[in-house]
Amino acid sequence: MPSPTPIAMVALHGGFGGSFNLNQAINWCSLRYSSTLLTSIPSPHAFGEGLDVRKRPDSTKAVLDEAKHLFICDCGGLVTLARYLSVQFGKDVQWKPSDPASTPLYEWLGNKSLIFFWSGTIYSEMHEEINAAVAKLPCVRRYAMCDLLRHDPPALPLMQTYDNLAPIDRKFDEFTICHSPGQKYGADKKGSALIEAAIAEVALHLPVKAQVLKDIPHKKSLVIKAMCHIFVDQIASAAGGMGKSGLEALCLGVPTLCDLRNATFAGYYADMPALDVRDKNGLVEAIESLYRDPGRKMQLGRLCAAWAQRLKYEPTVKYLERTMEWA
Repeated sequence: MPSPTPIAMVALHGGFGGSFNLNQAINWCSLRYSSTLLTSIPSPHAFGEGLDVRKRPDSTKAVLDEAKHLFICDCGGLVTLARYLSVQFGKDVQWKPSDPASTPLYEWLGNKSLIFFWSGTIYSEMHEEINAAVAKLPCVRRYAMCDLLRHDPPALPLMQTYDNLAPIDRKFDEFTICHSPGQKYGADKKGSALIEAAIAEVALHLPVKAQVLKDIPHKKSLVIKAMCHIFVDQIASAAGGMGKSGLEALCLGVPTLCDLRNATFAGYYADMPALDVRDKNGLVEAIESLYRDPGRKMQLGRLCAAWAQRLKYEPTVKYLERTMEWA
């Protein structure tokens, strides 16, 4: 059997986002490709995956020279490449979406085989900016998670979590509602302030507490999330829908609440058993209802865990292999 064809996965950081998953999926499940993750912000919460392009420019150059394709994750991947070129050229190379196609970064990318992917639920105010930037690149393929959810057959779980996540029996003694704040691009994208206010309102008359997941190692966050009674993802936010953290909660068998109003769910996601909650009052009512009906809460948790069994890396890898064949 021939050796796997190398690709370079370029992202802003090596944490637990879409780029980490894609890199892991290819290396675990593909016999045809191997992937190296290149980053410019090493994440203290990752398993050490990701080559720091500024600290190890020679190793980065070797990866880029050998790679058949550059798989660029989000606009952050372009930022990382600009930082790498700053080291290589010995002068400051920056990137911003409004840059013309004549800038050093775009010229350097001109003869590369490119695949561009942006992860997560697309935020409306980011969509036009990203498309405008990517339109200047000679990409083999460009797509977003929402585009792949519409792919038929079947829709692809590109925001899948890890194959080995499973519920645990132990729960916190006090009824605990978990949330992971969204500060992506410097703003409250998940409605975190609204969520915390709703939990505080319930706590005025029921013994519940909030558990905020922030600035802790990912493995620890999974244990905490699994021990919580409810997980709340995105509520009344610009994005809405289910992100990676919410999918982890489903895999862990934790009843999960989110605003599905603006979400695109099809295929694998069509019957996702998350509770659709769209505003503060709805969230207060949902928390109170699940608190007062532990049998329903347990049943919903079992449904979440059973549904999540379909989230595997293999369908995504097969699709990516077909995508890269077109180069």
